[in-house]
Amino acid sequence: MFVSVVMAVYNGEKFIQEAIDSILLQTYEHYELIIVNDASTDNTPKILDNITDERVQIIHLPSNQGAAEALNIGIDHAKGGWIAIHDADDISVPNRLERQVSHLLEHPELVALGSWIKCIPGDNQFEAGRNWFRTTSQIASVLYHGCPLTHGSVMFSKSAYITAGKYDASLRIAYDYDLWTRLITLGPIENVPEVLYHYRRYSESLSNKNEYETVKELFYSFSNYVRNTIYKDRQLSPKFVVIGSKEGCELFVEQSKSSIEITLMIYRAERSYIRRLKSWFKSRRLDGVILLGNAPYKRELITSLQNCGMEYNRNIFEFYSGDM
Repeated sequence: MFVSVVMAVYNGEKFIQEAIDSILLQTYEHYELIIVNDASTDNTPKILDNITDERVQIIHLPSNQGAAEALNIGIDHAKGGWIAIHDADDISVPNRLERQVSHLLEHPELVALGSWIKCIPGDNQFEAGRNWFRTTSQIASVLYHGCPLTHGSVMFSKSAYITAGKYDASLRIAYDYDLWTRLITLGPIENVPEVLYHYRRYSESLSNKNEYETVKELFYSFSNYVRNTIYKDRQLSPKFVVIGSKEGCELFVEQSKSSIEITLMIYRAERSYIRRLKSWFKSRRLDGVILLGNAPYKRELITSLQNCGMEYNRNIFEFYSGDM
Protein backbone atom coordinates (compact mmCIF):
# COMPACT_ATOMS: atom_id res chain seq x y z
CA MET A 1 0.00 0.00 0.00
CA PHE A 2 1.47 3.34 -1.07
CA VAL A 3 0.75 6.19 1.34
CA SER A 4 0.95 9.92 0.70
CA VAL A 5 1.71 11.90 3.85
CA VAL A 6 0.36 15.43 3.41
CA MET A 7 1.36 18.39 5.56
CA ALA A 8 0.22 22.01 5.29
CA VAL A 9 2.34 24.68 6.97
CA TYR A 10 2.09 28.40 7.56
CA ASN A 11 4.87 30.18 9.46
CA GLY A 12 5.94 26.95 11.10
CA GLU A 13 9.68 27.52 11.36
CA LYS A 14 9.80 26.59 15.06
CA PHE A 15 8.63 22.97 14.73
CA ILE A 16 8.53 22.09 11.02
CA GLN A 17 11.92 20.34 10.89
CA GLU A 18 11.03 18.11 13.83
CA ALA A 19 7.74 17.21 12.17
CA ILE A 20 9.45 16.37 8.86
CA ASP A 21 12.14 14.29 10.54
CA SER A 22 9.50 12.19 12.28
CA ILE A 23 8.10 11.19 8.89
CA LEU A 24 11.45 10.60 7.21
CA LEU A 25 12.36 8.19 10.05
CA GLN A 26 9.28 6.00 9.55
CA THR A 27 9.84 2.23 9.54
CA TYR A 28 7.32 1.88 6.69
CA GLU A 29 8.98 2.43 3.31
CA HIS A 30 6.21 2.86 0.76
CA TYR A 31 5.29 6.51 1.11
CA GLU A 32 5.87 10.04 -0.09
CA LEU A 33 5.73 13.29 1.87
CA ILE A 34 3.99 16.29 0.32
CA ILE A 35 4.46 19.60 2.13
CA VAL A 36 2.35 22.58 1.11
CA ASN A 37 3.80 25.92 2.18
CA ASP A 38 0.78 28.21 2.52
CA ALA A 39 2.67 31.42 1.67
CA SER A 40 4.69 31.53 4.90
CA THR A 41 6.46 34.79 5.72
CA ASP A 42 9.02 33.38 8.17
CA ASN A 43 11.93 31.00 7.50
CA THR A 44 9.67 28.09 6.60
CA PRO A 45 10.30 28.36 2.80
CA LYS A 46 14.07 28.33 3.35
CA ILE A 47 13.86 25.26 5.61
CA LEU A 48 11.75 23.43 3.03
CA ASP A 49 14.01 24.35 0.11
CA ASN A 50 16.97 22.80 1.92
CA ILE A 51 15.34 19.35 1.90
CA THR A 52 17.06 16.99 -0.55
CA ASP A 53 15.27 13.72 0.27
CA GLU A 54 13.68 12.38 -2.93
CA ARG A 55 10.60 11.20 -1.03
CA VAL A 56 9.63 14.81 -0.32
CA GLN A 57 7.67 17.07 -2.65
CA ILE A 58 7.40 20.78 -1.79
CA ILE A 59 4.58 22.99 -3.06
CA HIS A 60 4.90 26.74 -2.46
CA LEU A 61 1.60 28.61 -2.72
CA PRO A 62 1.90 32.24 -3.89
CA SER A 63 -0.83 33.46 -1.51
CA ASN A 64 -2.31 32.20 1.73
CA GLN A 65 -5.25 29.84 1.12
CA GLY A 66 -5.89 28.52 4.62
CA ALA A 67 -5.02 25.04 5.85
CA ALA A 68 -8.08 23.28 4.39
CA GLU A 69 -7.41 24.45 0.84
CA ALA A 70 -3.67 23.89 1.22
CA LEU A 71 -4.39 20.28 2.20
CA ASN A 72 -6.77 19.88 -0.75
CA ILE A 73 -4.01 21.07 -3.08
CA GLY A 74 -1.50 18.69 -1.54
CA ILE A 75 -3.89 15.74 -1.79
CA ASP A 76 -4.57 16.61 -5.44
CA HIS A 77 -0.85 15.95 -6.06
CA ALA A 78 -0.79 12.72 -4.04
CA LYS A 79 0.06 9.42 -5.73
CA GLY A 80 -1.12 7.25 -2.87
CA GLY A 81 -4.55 5.70 -2.51
CA TRP A 82 -4.33 6.49 1.20
CA ILE A 83 -3.61 9.90 2.69
CA ALA A 84 -1.89 10.29 6.05
CA ILE A 85 -2.33 13.76 7.49
CA HIS A 86 0.44 15.26 9.59
CA ASP A 87 0.29 18.67 11.25
CA ALA A 88 3.39 20.81 10.91
CA ASP A 89 4.07 21.15 14.64
CA ASP A 90 3.49 17.53 15.71
CA ILE A 91 5.46 14.27 15.73
CA SER A 92 4.64 10.78 14.49
CA VAL A 93 6.28 7.88 16.29
CA PRO A 94 8.59 5.83 14.00
CA ASN A 95 6.15 2.96 13.43
CA ARG A 96 3.01 5.08 12.96
CA LEU A 97 2.57 4.39 9.23
CA GLU A 98 3.50 0.73 9.61
CA ARG A 99 0.90 0.14 12.34
CA GLN A 100 -1.85 2.02 10.54
CA VAL A 101 -1.23 0.27 7.22
CA SER A 102 -1.23 -3.10 8.99
CA HIS A 103 -4.57 -2.28 10.65
CA LEU A 104 -6.10 -1.13 7.35
CA LEU A 105 -5.02 -4.30 5.57
CA GLU A 106 -6.71 -6.31 8.31
CA HIS A 107 -9.86 -4.13 8.12
CA PRO A 108 -10.38 -3.20 4.43
CA GLU A 109 -13.88 -1.88 5.14
CA LEU A 110 -12.47 1.22 6.88
CA VAL A 111 -12.50 4.61 5.17
CA ALA A 112 -10.29 6.28 7.80
CA LEU A 113 -8.11 5.38 10.75
CA GLY A 114 -6.69 7.52 13.55
CA SER A 115 -4.69 6.63 16.64
CA TRP A 116 -4.38 7.48 20.28
CA ILE A 117 -2.11 10.40 21.10
CA LYS A 118 0.31 11.87 23.59
CA CYS A 119 0.33 15.63 24.17
CA ILE A 120 3.57 17.63 24.08
CA PRO A 121 3.98 19.30 26.46
CA GLY A 122 1.94 16.89 28.56
CA ASP A 123 -1.79 17.50 29.03
CA ASN A 124 -3.10 14.36 30.69
CA GLN A 125 -6.68 15.61 30.76
CA PHE A 126 -6.78 16.08 26.98
CA GLU A 127 -5.07 12.75 26.35
CA ALA A 128 -7.52 10.92 28.59
CA GLY A 129 -10.40 12.52 26.71
CA ARG A 130 -9.17 11.28 23.33
CA ASN A 131 -7.51 7.99 24.22
CA TRP A 132 -10.47 5.71 24.73
CA PHE A 133 -12.29 5.96 21.39
CA ARG A 134 -11.63 2.85 19.32
CA THR A 135 -14.68 1.68 17.42
CA THR A 136 -16.81 3.21 14.70
CA SER A 137 -19.86 3.29 16.96
CA GLN A 138 -17.94 5.21 19.65
CA ILE A 139 -16.57 7.72 17.13
CA ALA A 140 -19.93 8.19 15.37
CA SER A 141 -21.62 8.80 18.72
CA VAL A 142 -19.02 11.27 20.01
CA LEU A 143 -19.21 13.26 16.78
CA TYR A 144 -22.60 14.43 18.11
CA HIS A 145 -20.74 16.08 21.03
CA GLY A 146 -17.49 17.31 19.48
CA CYS A 147 -14.42 16.01 17.66
CA PRO A 148 -13.11 12.61 18.85
CA LEU A 149 -10.23 12.36 16.35
CA THR A 150 -6.88 14.16 16.37
CA HIS A 151 -6.45 15.54 12.88
CA GLY A 152 -2.78 14.77 12.31
CA SER A 153 -3.16 11.17 13.46
CA VAL A 154 -5.66 10.24 10.75
CA MET A 155 -5.08 8.25 7.57
CA PHE A 156 -7.97 8.11 5.10
CA SER A 157 -8.94 6.69 1.72
CA LYS A 158 -8.35 9.23 -1.03
CA SER A 159 -11.35 7.97 -3.00
CA ALA A 160 -13.63 8.29 0.05
CA TYR A 161 -12.28 11.79 0.69
CA ILE A 162 -13.15 12.78 -2.89
CA THR A 163 -16.61 11.24 -2.64
CA ALA A 164 -17.19 13.10 0.64
CA GLY A 165 -16.40 16.42 -1.07
CA LYS A 166 -12.84 17.03 0.23
CA TYR A 167 -12.04 19.56 2.97
CA ASP A 168 -14.43 22.51 3.05
CA ALA A 169 -12.10 25.40 2.20
CA SER A 170 -14.57 27.94 3.63
CA LEU A 171 -13.70 26.63 7.11
CA ARG A 172 -10.49 27.91 8.68
CA ILE A 173 -10.34 25.92 11.93
CA ALA A 174 -12.81 23.04 12.28
CA TYR A 175 -12.34 21.66 8.75
CA ASP A 176 -11.15 18.33 10.18
CA TYR A 177 -14.29 17.75 12.28
CA ASP A 178 -16.38 18.70 9.28
CA LEU A 179 -14.64 16.13 7.07
CA TRP A 180 -15.02 13.33 9.65
CA THR A 181 -18.79 13.97 9.87
CA ARG A 182 -19.02 13.40 6.13
CA LEU A 183 -16.53 10.52 5.82
CA ILE A 184 -18.27 8.44 8.48
CA THR A 185 -21.45 8.42 6.40
CA LEU A 186 -19.47 6.53 3.72
CA GLY A 187 -17.91 3.85 5.90
CA PRO A 188 -16.43 2.96 9.29
CA ILE A 189 -13.69 4.94 11.04
CA GLU A 190 -11.60 3.52 13.87
CA ASN A 191 -8.63 4.44 16.08
CA VAL A 192 -5.61 2.22 16.57
CA PRO A 193 -5.57 1.87 20.38
CA GLU A 194 -1.90 2.82 20.59
CA VAL A 195 -0.11 6.17 20.94
CA LEU A 196 1.27 6.72 17.44
CA TYR A 197 1.14 10.51 17.38
CA HIS A 198 2.46 13.29 19.61
CA TYR A 199 0.16 16.30 19.51
CA ARG A 200 1.51 19.71 20.49
CA ARG A 201 -0.88 21.77 22.65
CA TYR A 202 -0.11 25.41 23.39
CA SER A 203 -2.02 28.62 23.98
CA GLU A 204 -1.07 30.16 20.63
CA SER A 205 -2.64 27.41 18.53
CA LEU A 206 -5.28 28.59 16.08
CA SER A 207 -8.24 26.96 17.84
CA ASN A 208 -7.20 28.29 21.25
CA LYS A 209 -6.76 31.85 19.99
CA ASN A 210 -10.06 31.85 18.09
CA GLU A 211 -12.56 30.01 20.25
CA TYR A 212 -15.53 31.97 18.88
CA GLU A 213 -14.66 31.05 15.28
CA THR A 214 -13.94 27.46 16.29
CA VAL A 215 -17.33 27.06 17.98
CA LYS A 216 -19.04 28.79 15.06
CA GLU A 217 -17.63 26.28 12.57
CA LEU A 218 -18.35 23.34 14.87
CA PHE A 219 -22.01 24.39 15.17
CA TYR A 220 -22.29 24.52 11.37
CA SER A 221 -20.81 21.06 10.84
CA PHE A 222 -22.64 19.47 13.78
CA SER A 223 -26.05 20.61 12.52
CA ASN A 224 -25.27 19.22 9.06
CA TYR A 225 -24.19 15.93 10.62
CA VAL A 226 -27.48 15.62 12.52
CA ARG A 227 -29.48 16.46 9.40
CA ASN A 228 -27.54 14.11 7.12
CA THR A 229 -27.51 11.10 9.42
CA ILE A 230 -30.49 10.86 11.75
CA TYR A 231 -32.87 12.94 9.63
CA LYS A 232 -31.49 12.20 6.16
CA ASP A 233 -34.79 10.73 4.94
CA ARG A 234 -36.85 13.67 6.20
CA GLN A 235 -38.09 16.11 3.54
CA LEU A 236 -38.49 19.02 5.93
CA SER A 237 -35.83 20.25 8.33
CA PRO A 238 -36.07 18.76 11.83
CA LYS A 239 -37.39 21.10 14.53
CA PHE A 240 -35.31 21.65 17.65
CA VAL A 241 -35.19 23.80 20.75
CA VAL A 242 -31.68 25.00 21.67
CA ILE A 243 -30.77 25.65 25.32
CA GLY A 244 -27.66 27.53 26.47
CA SER A 245 -26.27 31.01 26.91
CA LYS A 246 -27.81 33.84 24.89
CA GLU A 247 -24.63 34.22 22.84
CA GLY A 248 -24.34 30.48 22.25
CA CYS A 249 -27.98 30.04 21.24
CA GLU A 250 -27.93 32.97 18.82
CA LEU A 251 -24.73 31.74 17.19
CA PHE A 252 -26.13 28.22 16.89
CA VAL A 253 -29.31 29.47 15.24
CA GLU A 254 -27.28 31.42 12.67
CA GLN A 255 -24.94 28.52 11.86
CA SER A 256 -27.59 25.78 11.71
CA LYS A 257 -30.28 27.54 9.69
CA SER A 258 -29.53 25.65 6.46
CA SER A 259 -30.09 22.24 8.06
CA ILE A 260 -32.09 22.52 11.30
CA GLU A 261 -35.10 24.65 12.25
CA ILE A 262 -34.80 26.16 15.72
CA THR A 263 -38.29 26.82 17.06
CA LEU A 264 -37.22 28.32 20.40
CA MET A 265 -34.09 29.51 22.21
CA ILE A 266 -34.00 28.96 25.98
CA TYR A 267 -31.19 30.72 27.83
CA ARG A 268 -31.09 28.30 30.74
CA ALA A 269 -32.43 24.81 31.39
CA GLU A 270 -35.16 25.71 33.86
CA ARG A 271 -37.53 23.07 35.21
CA SER A 272 -40.52 25.12 34.07
CA TYR A 273 -39.79 24.31 30.43
CA ILE A 274 -39.87 20.53 30.84
CA ARG A 275 -43.66 20.15 30.60
CA ARG A 276 -43.83 22.37 27.51
CA LEU A 277 -41.04 20.46 25.72
CA LYS A 278 -42.68 17.13 26.52
CA SER A 279 -46.00 18.35 25.15
CA TRP A 280 -44.45 19.63 21.92
CA PHE A 281 -42.59 16.37 21.38
CA LYS A 282 -45.65 14.20 22.00
CA SER A 283 -47.70 16.33 19.58
CA ARG A 284 -44.86 16.09 16.99
CA ARG A 285 -44.29 19.82 16.98
CA LEU A 286 -40.72 19.18 18.11
CA ASP A 287 -38.06 16.66 17.11
CA GLY A 288 -35.65 17.29 19.91
CA VAL A 289 -33.49 19.47 22.14
CA ILE A 290 -29.90 20.65 21.77
CA LEU A 291 -28.09 21.55 24.98
CA LEU A 292 -25.07 23.85 24.84
CA GLY A 293 -22.58 24.40 27.66
CA ASN A 294 -23.21 23.66 31.33
CA ALA A 295 -26.74 24.85 31.91
CA PRO A 296 -28.27 24.18 35.37
CA TYR A 297 -30.78 21.33 35.70
CA LYS A 298 -29.35 19.72 32.57
CA ARG A 299 -29.28 16.16 33.96
CA GLU A 300 -32.80 16.51 35.31
CA LEU A 301 -33.99 17.83 31.96
CA ILE A 302 -32.37 14.99 30.02
CA THR A 303 -33.86 12.35 32.32
CA SER A 304 -37.33 13.89 32.07
CA LEU A 305 -37.17 14.10 28.26
CA GLN A 306 -35.99 10.50 28.03
CA ASN A 307 -38.94 9.46 30.16
CA CYS A 308 -41.29 10.92 27.56
CA GLY A 309 -39.68 8.98 24.71
CA MET A 310 -36.78 11.13 23.54
CA GLU A 311 -33.54 9.29 22.77
CA TYR A 312 -30.02 10.48 23.51
CA ASN A 313 -28.11 11.33 20.31
CA ARG A 314 -31.32 11.22 18.33
CA ASN A 315 -33.65 13.73 19.98
CA ILE A 316 -31.36 14.98 22.77
CA PHE A 317 -27.87 16.33 22.04
CA GLU A 318 -25.22 17.89 24.25
CA PHE A 319 -22.80 19.75 22.02
CA TYR A 320 -19.53 21.49 22.86
CA SER A 321 -19.77 25.28 23.01
CA GLY A 322 -16.53 26.28 24.76
CA ASP A 323 -17.05 29.10 27.23
CA MET A 324 -20.07 30.44 25.36
